[in-house]
Amino acid sequence: MSSPDGSAEPLFSEVPKPSQVPVTVLSPMMATGPAMTPKQILAHHSPTQFEEFVYEWLLALREEGYVDVMQLGGAHDGGADVAAFLTAHRTDDRWHCYQCKHYGKALTPAIAYVEILKIIAVVADGKYRTLPERYVFVAPRIGASLTQLLAKPAELKETFLDWAAKGTDRLTAEYGADPLGAALELARETDFARFEAANLDRILEQHATTPYHVRRFGTRLPDREARQAPPPEHT
Repeated sequence: MSSPDGSAEPLFSEVPKPSQVPVTVLSPMMATGPAMTPKQILAHHSPTQFEEFVYEWLLALREEGYVDVMQLGGAHDGGADVAAFLTAHRTDDRWHCYQCKHYGKALTPAIAYVEILKIIAVVADGKYRTLPERYVFVAPRIGASLTQLLAKPAELKETFLDWAAKGTDRLTAEYGADPLGAALELARETDFARFEAANLDRILEQHATTPYHVRRFGTRLPDREARQAPPPEHT
């Protein structure tokens, strides 16, 4: 893989540090109106804000038993935004891929198929030695049709291959005939149970362990306990 000027382009890069923004925590007395839940706030994030949220979450993800967590970003990310390695051999051994995407609408099968083909194609091409054990779609909203397909891996594979067959001309122009053929051959041999949607509640629980949760979601200070009446002898 190389950049336009011909220089080598690294597969992985360090995860950018989240931005430091002053935090203002409101007490219950100062808060106004019903508070939005973190899920609701995420749904209204811009793509840039969601990307920043992901960087913050990765601080907690590092504590989930991974040897290292790296970013795969940019136009040539090979279909993976975040690679989490279970051994020092990285993509030569056991690893997980987190595809973090923010779209204006819920994630659909048509969008997911594009990303699935990307990761399978780079493995078929030899850029990675192994497919990730888990490939997790991380998005504010996952559509019902995709959720149902992810629960039925055999049907997901069948519909993916059908989608690829119907788009052969377009995909051949994009990937080339031989690389596309190799990718689809690998797809036919692949267990699609590895593809899943992230549990957003779990991600928010992990994010809550970071120092950025209060700033992003405006978590309020806990209510003070009601002041108890003084003993009779002090009245």
